[in-house]
Amino acid sequence: MTIQLVDIGRATHTETLKILSRGSEAINYRILQLLPAGTNRVRREVKLSKMPFYRRIRLLADAGLVEHDKGEAVLRRTELGSRLLELVELIEKTARLHTEAIVKKTVPLKHHPMAAMGSRR
Repeated sequence: MTIQLVDIGRATHTETLKILSRGSEAINYRILQLLPAGTNRVRREVKLSKMPFYRRIRLLADAGLVEHDKGEAVLRRTELGSRLLELVELIEKTARLHTEAIVKKTVPLKHHPMAAMGSRR
């Protein structure tokens, strides 16, 4: 039983990394943001020809991030895909706060780009 739990843990770790890798690639992430939507609309938005687009959709579906309803030509984000977007948004908010704190520490206010904008008004 312990061996099974270790194997499940390894498999979960591998799948998690696959989800993060596939979902965080820029075009794939944009696809996730656009869903739910028709396949043609999404393909036009991300500016890909059919073969590269559907290759990405297969990879995203394999990672459990999207569902492709071929009959209706619709793509839907799965719960896992939605959670990935929420996670990225949380990381972006935290990174923004971190970056702002660094800028405040390293850039004197009179040299800060935003200070110059305020003086133009």
